[in-house]
Amino acid sequence: MRSFQNIQNKKMLLFAIMLLFPFFILSCQTTGGKSINSMIKDSADSVGKMLKESTQKMGKALSKEDSYNLFYDQGDHLEELIKADKFEEAADLYVSHKVFFQKKIEKYQGKLKLVADKLNADENPQIKEAIQQIENIVWPTPYSQWVAIKDKINDSTKLLELYDSQPMLLESNYRSPFANILETKLNELTNNITEDSSTQFLSFNHFSDSSFYELYPITVLNLEFSLIRDQIKSANAHQIKQFISNYPKGKVLSYSHFEEISNFYIESCLREKKEIGPLNLQSILTTIKDAQEEGFEPTKIPNLKIGFAEATSKTDMTEGQNEFPYHIEIDIPFQTIEVNLNDVLSKDNPDSLDYLIVIDVAVARADGTVIHRDKVSSKYVADTRRDPNPEYEIARFNVTQAQNNLANAQRQSSSNNPYASPMVNLMGSIIKGAAVITHKNNYNNAMAILNSTPQFIEKPIYQTYEFSKLQIDITKNLLANYYIIDFKKNIFFKSSFKINKKQSFNLALNVNNEDTRREEIRGYTNSENEVSKWEKEPVSISLSNVIDHYLANIEKVKKLPRLPALREEISKSKNLAMAQFMVNIEGEAKYTYGDDMSLVHARKFCKDLAIRNALENYYTFLMSETKAENFQIESDKIWSLAAGYVRDIKEEEKKEEGRAIYYRISGYVDKAEIEKLLKEKVGIQKP
Repeated sequence: MRSFQNIQNKKMLLFAIMLLFPFFILSCQTTGGKSINSMIKDSADSVGKMLKESTQKMGKALSKEDSYNLFYDQGDHLEELIKADKFEEAADLYVSHKVFFQKKIEKYQGKLKLVADKLNADENPQIKEAIQQIENIVWPTPYSQWVAIKDKINDSTKLLELYDSQPMLLESNYRSPFANILETKLNELTNNITEDSSTQFLSFNHFSDSSFYELYPITVLNLEFSLIRDQIKSANAHQIKQFISNYPKGKVLSYSHFEEISNFYIESCLREKKEIGPLNLQSILTTIKDAQEEGFEPTKIPNLKIGFAEATSKTDMTEGQNEFPYHIEIDIPFQTIEVNLNDVLSKDNPDSLDYLIVIDVAVARADGTVIHRDKVSSKYVADTRRDPNPEYEIARFNVTQAQNNLANAQRQSSSNNPYASPMVNLMGSIIKGAAVITHKNNYNNAMAILNSTPQFIEKPIYQTYEFSKLQIDITKNLLANYYIIDFKKNIFFKSSFKINKKQSFNLALNVNNEDTRREEIRGYTNSENEVSKWEKEPVSISLSNVIDHYLANIEKVKKLPRLPALREEISKSKNLAMAQFMVNIEGEAKYTYGDDMSLVHARKFCKDLAIRNALENYYTFLMSETKAENFQIESDKIWSLAAGYVRDIKEEEKKEEGRAIYYRISGYVDKAEIEKLLKEKVGIQKP
């Protein structure tokens, strides 16, 4: 576009020079009573008018900015816009070409002032009205007028922003004095309201239906929570709930302040309950649970001292009574004090506790059941043999061939034709020499291939075998007794709970280290280390679940005996729980008896076979995580030793069809007893 304009400008300038050139030639002459200078001036004016009209026509196709030239500039454009009452466009022209107008400010100052005055004349009435509204505001003022004041401040602010969106009016020479007055008045008012925000925040009713930040006329940063801390602490539960509704967590209140207010809420609820009657642990716990359901997150209970103790001996783990660790998760907002159980129960509550919670893990065992067992055929590399490599013979033949070719080429290169000219013989020698080089390279390559080719190939000799694939379900069983002692009322509550975690594993036993599919087998089975790791992972005991269980059975409280007697009862309950903690086993068997066996004997044999299968499933699991001294344990020997340890045998299913008998039984065994038996009799050792 600019190239087109430059070409047109040059054409017009050349045209003007051609028109004026004859007048320059005749500049020393006079004609018809006019001087040559007058004629030149008239001609120049005509040419200028013509050029201007031509330029303006092109300006319709081109932008105005591109059409400015010697005969039509920004000043001419400004005058056109003023005559057409296009004052906003004139202001934009000034801003876009400020450098041009600043250089010629004396020439255009009046026209620019006219543009600004016209723009200000349109805006001044609204600005004057806004000034009047701001001046009529008296601060401080009642809460009921805050929203109206906020609207007036926002309207005035938007009016100024709209006025300032015209850059020309930002300059002091062209800015309306009323805009400056409005800006000053608005700043004075907002500064006054800002400085007074802390006072107004302190006196505001924060327990009403509205938030201070929503009503206050201006936006202020979150004020210090400490200003109204005492108000919230002394408020009732309903007021605190309303406060949280007005000032939500994360948006207004910090998380630490929300936790503190949650504690105030609990304290307020307990105050209200205390007015009705004396508090007990049940009412306190119910209050906490209700508060959490309301969304509060209390972290402590005021004026409540609770002791927490573990009755489980540290030697239970080391001596194998408990097979995996456990963790007590204190997930309730109690400031619990960890105490020594023997110290508390041997004295008259020396720590002045309100309550004591005792957790006694009686049994923590991992038990496994073989769900499915398969024998899988596979093969392993038993030996290797050496076979001649056919590639070696091929490589040796190629070396011999290359060697013969090289020898022939060398012989030919040493002979000349006696009848040929010297030049012909010279050319022949060159060609023969090149052939020798080629055959020598071929020979070297053949030797390199021969040297890198083994004479014999090692081939594996495979041996087939079978390994066992087991699907095992392992259950981690934890049984714990717990006690909650109320020292104020001299009562206590005793109960127990179980935690069961189950995981399925696929094991491959007795896989040969040279198995051809060893990596593939590892890909779809679990290692014994994975099983062992899962078994030893700690189980979490949630104190809140214990409390929930307590609340559901609160009517079972008893009078607190002498503390040493309670210690004896804790120990006795632990032993009873351990004795009752048995592993369930199941097994089935089918048997078809012959003429040489009676029905009574056949039934007993089939039932014993089902018991044997149940035991085999169980001790197969034991074998997967233990090692025998010679790793060769006879199944019959294990069964004969362990059969006497199955308790509470039940016939789950029994079928008889002709001479075919089917039994499915269940029973219980003590894992510790079975492991002890195997360890003593057949050398089972933990890895």
